[in-house]
Amino acid sequence: MRMKNFLHIFIIAFFLINSSSVFAQTEMSSELKTLLESRSFPDLISQYKQDRITLYNKGTRLKHIESRSYNIGQGFRCQIFAGYEEQNALEMADQARALNIDSVYVLRTDANLFKVQVGNFGNKDDAYKLMRRLIDAGINGAWVVETNIHEEKSQEEMNAYEAQVRLQQQQEMSEISGVYFAIQVFATNDAFKANQLKDALSNQLNQPVKVIQQASIWKVVVGQFNDRQDAEDFLGILRARNYPDAWITQITS
Repeated sequence: MRMKNFLHIFIIAFFLINSSSVFAQTEMSSELKTLLESRSFPDLISQYKQDRITLYNKGTRLKHIESRSYNIGQGFRCQIFAGYEEQNALEMADQARALNIDSVYVLRTDANLFKVQVGNFGNKDDAYKLMRRLIDAGINGAWVVETNIHEEKSQEEMNAYEAQVRLQQQQEMSEISGVYFAIQVFATNDAFKANQLKDALSNQLNQPVKVIQQASIWKVVVGQFNDRQDAEDFLGILRARNYPDAWITQITS
């Protein structure tokens, strides 16, 4: 059984390190390679209680897509050029921009065909209105095409992304510094009382509760916050629950 487990671990490690097609479509990043080289597979298996490990690495392309102010959807645009001369495409795009038209795109296909498209419309009639405007301005070759368009993200989506970025930055800083905010609710020289309160609070709260010993004093602390404002918010909850003397402290992990 031990030999079978060792063989299984070896096979997983071999494919993760030597094959880019098993778990990812692109070459392994330096960060992922560093992780694999620095961690023991038996330790990973023990930590995650699994006999198979799949590691995901969010690439720069996916991060770029998430940071966009728009989503990709199906809709309509006005196409005003299609040809193999890039300079002609760029000139046509400048001609469209001179009409104070937003959203002018110069696209290049796999066959090296250049296209110039204008607008992002979910409604075909709106695309036709722009087409008539373009024709009136002298761009006679304009026509409406159905294609992928940019749909502006809602403010809620952008706020959620920005919050995610802030949280990630806070977590990274916390990992670097090893310091986080917590709320001290009790201090005593009686270890039994401290652990008794810890158990009670663990059943009441949705935050981690720890007992930290400093010399002959045992302190009961709640939470592990990377952002002080989050700690302030939870402090208000604890004081409302009859812990008026609770206060925020910083802890080195």
